[in-house]
Amino acid sequence: MNTQTTLICPQCQQQFDFIPTNNRRKYCSYKCKRKANQLPENAESRKRYLNSPKGKATVQRKASKYYQSKTYKARTQSPEYRKRISEYQKQRWRTIRQRKQQFCAICEDPIPSRRKKFCSDLCTDFNNRMQYPAKRNILRRCPGCKQPKQFSGTYCSKDCYSQSDQARFIRRQSRHRRRARMHNAQIEQVDPLMIAKRDKYKCHICRKRVNMDLDVQDIYSPTMDHLIPISLGGDHTYANIRLAHRICNSRKGNRAVNEQLLLFG
Repeated sequence: MNTQTTLICPQCQQQFDFIPTNNRRKYCSYKCKRKANQLPENAESRKRYLNSPKGKATVQRKASKYYQSKTYKARTQSPEYRKRISEYQKQRWRTIRQRKQQFCAICEDPIPSRRKKFCSDLCTDFNNRMQYPAKRNILRRCPGCKQPKQFSGTYCSKDCYSQSDQARFIRRQSRHRRRARMHNAQIEQVDPLMIAKRDKYKCHICRKRVNMDLDVQDIYSPTMDHLIPISLGGDHTYANIRLAHRICNSRKGNRAVNEQLLLFG
């Protein structure tokens, strides 16, 4: 019957008990075993192993087999071997450079290592001109001033764009967000078309239909009305915004939803 024995772990220097079996055991745990196998030569446990008879025999056997043999010394010290090794290394680095070598997609010249896709700035500019051609000036009618002119963009000038409905809508949105930031309110990217579709194109104050095609300066043009005004702590969100006529919104003023009934007797 196997009896329990006590050993000392060479890694942590602690005693541990185990029952001897066919498998030999030297360390108390796998953690100590991994640490011992990964230790450098200047570690204490490694020094003890190298100074032991088993360690000295292992080192001598490996040295006599590989480094101290006559055939190894004769092979490594011969000039033919060194020449062959140097040629092999040169060929190896040459193949590595050829694998990493890339060629320009425009002029098919080799690309330096500091470049990625093109060999020079000229090839890069040529590719950009071919891929992103410049817009040409075409004679057409400007949607802002309603006059035929030659221009490349949507509008003929910045003045026409600043007077367009799109620019006015962007400025109006920026003013709402700015007021909300000044009052530390919650801000969302609000789309007026989605609000109008949600409210079925009806003013939430007078319950009449809102014409979405009217000019901004019209008194019955569509506007976004805050149920709780931003100045009173309201947020610029979908839940706090309703569709309203411009005149209804101006009559309501800075009042909450329960106070807007005073507008209609």
